[in-house]
Amino acid sequence: MTDWGIFQEILERLKPLLKEKYFPIVTAITATRNKEETEYLCSTGISSVAFNLEIWDEKIFNDICPGKTRRIGRDRWIESLKEARDLLKPARALSSFVVGLEPRESVLAGIDYLSSEGIFPIMSPFIPMVGTEYEGKEAPKSGWVWDVHERATEIIYKNLPEAFCDEIWDGDIGICPSCTTTKLFFDFMRRIVPRENPRRVMSNESVEAFV
Repeated sequence: MTDWGIFQEILERLKPLLKEKYFPIVTAITATRNKEETEYLCSTGISSVAFNLEIWDEKIFNDICPGKTRRIGRDRWIESLKEARDLLKPARALSSFVVGLEPRESVLAGIDYLSSEGIFPIMSPFIPMVGTEYEGKEAPKSGWVWDVHERATEIIYKNLPEAFCDEIWDGDIGICPSCTTTKLFFDFMRRIVPRENPRRVMSNESVEAFV
């Protein structure tokens, strides 16, 4: 069975549960290969999709993400995000960037483009993890990370204010802003729209339904 076939099997098992009781789920997967796959994915009851580009600059994207280039391609990746945008609630098509592997203006250009297209870009700082090919690579300076996050969230607020709504903050995209690798990004979001910690609470019934 192909990877997509295995994924479909999982979604088919989830569909009756999601019809019975809504539960926010984000599918962070490789971008779809065609519109039919996008339509199927968005019809299953999931709350959001995350087709993560990681890098905006086309040359750096091809160098760092050769598998994504080979299997899907950057243009199709962006097209799949636009398809999902049209099928889900506002700001429920997401794409994450790893901040620190491309120039500042490049990642901000990607943030501006995607958010102006109704796609919610989120960010995580680059961390040179031990045991990876990038072990030893210099991490971005804290001031640089601060500036990028500050400017990026201002751009998103201007282009896609729906990303700052109560539903998303309370976890409707399937991501808890207080317990994710993108926590720093969400902290910058609430510098623009002040927030308490999310009110999302998982009931025992919700947990049991998915065990």
